[in-house]
Amino acid sequence: MSEKERTSGWIVFASIMMFGLGGLALLAGIADFTNSSWMQNLSIFGDKIDTAYYGILDLIIAFSCFYAALAIWRGTRGGYWLGLIFATLSMLRWFLLMPGLPIWSLTMAAVWCLVAYGLATNEDHFQPGATRWAGEEMVEAEKGREQM
Repeated sequence: MSEKERTSGWIVFASIMMFGLGGLALLAGIADFTNSSWMQNLSIFGDKIDTAYYGILDLIIAFSCFYAALAIWRGTRGGYWLGLIFATLSMLRWFLLMPGLPIWSLTMAAVWCLVAYGLATNEDHFQPGATRWAGEEMVEAEKGREQM
């Protein structure tokens, strides 16, 4: 494997953490829909927000993170931006939970800071034209066959 083909450890770390965030957000979303009040007890918003809204938010975060993890792994430009956005939003979310879980919140904020650092320092891993939709390559290949 040549030096150009090697994936940086920071990219692998960011992708794995995105999968982990997606899994935890999925579990949190399921817990929120079962009318669990753990998020309301820990958040600075308290019971001002219904648990169903927390559940919907967690499910959106979960599926978006799964997509971002795959996109980071593939090296797409969209994965780069989604990864940076979700790392930043996750840091902010853990800061919101700081009153209820101070040490865990600081630890998780530091982890997400490392994810953002890993993505930002390895921008060359992400292809500049990789924001194209997946079927576009198949369409171009079909056009190439028709021209022959």
